[in-house]
Amino acid sequence: YFYNVNDPNDSDTQAFSGLDGTNQGINGRYYPFHPDHNSFALDQVWFEIERPVSEEHRAGFRFDPAYGKTASVINGFGGPNNRDDRDDSSIYISQGYVQYLAPVGDGIHFKMGKFNTLLGVEVAQTIYNWNITRGSVYNLLEPIDHIGILASYAFGDTGFDIALGGVNGFLPDDPDRNDAKSFLGHIGWANDKVTVAVNNIYGSDNFGNDGGENGVLNGLVKFNASDRLGFWLNGDYAFDDSFSTNAWGVAAA
Repeated sequence: YFYNVNDPNDSDTQAFSGLDGTNQGINGRYYPFHPDHNSFALDQVWFEIERPVSEEHRAGFRFDPAYGKTASVINGFGGPNNRDDRDDSSIYISQGYVQYLAPVGDGIHFKMGKFNTLLGVEVAQTIYNWNITRGSVYNLLEPIDHIGILASYAFGDTGFDIALGGVNGFLPDDPDRNDAKSFLGHIGWANDKVTVAVNNIYGSDNFGNDGGENGVLNGLVKFNASDRLGFWLNGDYAFDDSFSTNAWGVAAA
């Protein structure tokens, strides 16, 4: 159950056809994962099924379906969801990929299919977030998941790791909206208490046009002071050459 102290009413939501009582913030943007004000909802039911990879079992898979309000929102209120009939239940496949640990050095980990993004710290799964809500940096600037291929490599016990991938785009488009692909990148370092990472996505998401590149550069620092006290700082710089626009934001918790 969610209640917005700004008490948005139907007249506030004319820009979002059919979204009566949309749970808006004072900036006029509604909160995508909690779109309804003063309403009970089945928020999310997740299943996570995986055969992990290892030196003994190099081939595996991962399958994460979601059901409920969150699934309908990630679907863009599409899919099996029918909001006009006041049914916000929907099914969404968050991840579905095969994976393989190639015997090269300490092991190159390949994922092929649909997988969660490398960018940011907040995610769609509530159980992995510190709050039941998500910040504006996540909602406005960061992708959720992609379709493509991703390779990652950890450098032994040094704490350093890298990842590089090719995906259809910022959104999990299938088929791709143009001939261009987007590239995911990651470099990071971590120990028992500190995690530092730089992530990015770069490509073109124009319909039928390979020009007009866009992307997001993401920086993340996490510090676990103890088993019960932790901090994170997450920042994004986003740009879109198609509209000559850019934006940035910082989130902390």
